[in-house]
Amino acid sequence: MTTYFSITDANKILPTVIKKFNYSKMLKNKIIKIEEQIGSDFTSKTSMEDYIILKQKLN
Repeated sequence: MTTYFSITDANKILPTVIKKFNYSKMLKNKIIKIEEQIGSDFTSKTSMEDYIILKQKLN
């Protein structure tokens, strides 16, 4: 199903689209940061609780 927008309609919804896009980018960056923490910060001294907390943030 294809939907067409007039230029006026597209300009009306553009601020909403930009907000949603920026929100998605922010979430992506958070996920990447948490994945990096999981991959690099854990050593034999790291507790299982810390690991579980980070994994729960991803979910």
